[in-house]
Amino acid sequence: MRFINFLIIVFLLFINQSKAQNINIYNCLYVSDGIWDPKKEDWLYDDEVVYSNYLYEVNNTEIVISKTNFKKNYKSWGWDKAKRNWLKQQFNDGSERWTLMGAHPPKYSTSIKRPDPEIVDPWLKKLSDEYSFIHLDVRYFSDIDKLTKAGAKVFRVKKKDIWSIDTNNGIVTKLWMSTDEAFEQRKIDEFERESRKGNTNWESNVKQVYTRKYFTESYAGDILVANNEYNHKLIIDFSDLSIRINSEYGNDRFKCTTKNQMSNKSNTSLKKKKIKKNESKIKNLLKKLY
Repeated sequence: MRFINFLIIVFLLFINQSKAQNINIYNCLYVSDGIWDPKKEDWLYDDEVVYSNYLYEVNNTEIVISKTNFKKNYKSWGWDKAKRNWLKQQFNDGSERWTLMGAHPPKYSTSIKRPDPEIVDPWLKKLSDEYSFIHLDVRYFSDIDKLTKAGAKVFRVKKKDIWSIDTNNGIVTKLWMSTDEAFEQRKIDEFERESRKGNTNWESNVKQVYTRKYFTESYAGDILVANNEYNHKLIIDFSDLSIRINSEYGNDRFKCTTKNQMSNKSNTSLKKKKIKKNESKIKNLLKKLY
């Protein structure tokens, strides 16, 4: 325990919080699958992601629209026409066929050469399922005006997102709290999912607050290593405030901030005109949400 307490003191000196009882890391960006930047209309991956409040707020936003309202409008937006390529896939019987991506119902070809791209309606599969709502990811952030006019709901997903390191015992606690709007939408989604299965009585798995604890194992070279009861390994690198969680399901990677550390720089160069084109709309929406 004395050794762990010594390590915690090192942490405090490192991030200049010598009087604090807890070291808090906030608002982590999940970068494993890439981060969408609407200003640049492009994905950012791993080292391309430089933490900023803007990127966090954008990727903490959810857009939900009823299927009824979406059907009424999406063709007038031109969203029913998308060029898709063919991808060769191997099937269980060992045969190989070309599959037209995004086609519903599925479309196949046994041509030796890759067929030419075709125009498909990429929404047909989603529109044919039994759910009442369509969830749109942040790639549609720049279309927020027409979506809200069509009745879409726009809300923050997380109200609180904190990693807290207790300096007395070395316990690292992850706290994730959803907003009321996100919580209610998750309950609606769960109800529809369970009803679809024919379940009339189930125990809800939707919670507004999630917590998980990790126990510090070591610290060296600005890197803290901790573990939890599920044998998930937590690695916090204080040199760049990045977090990695290794488990049997894969490796989840995050980039975070503290109250006193924030960067709005970008290491991706794009044309200024393209950035400014979307910036005003995005800022106006973020002002409403935050």
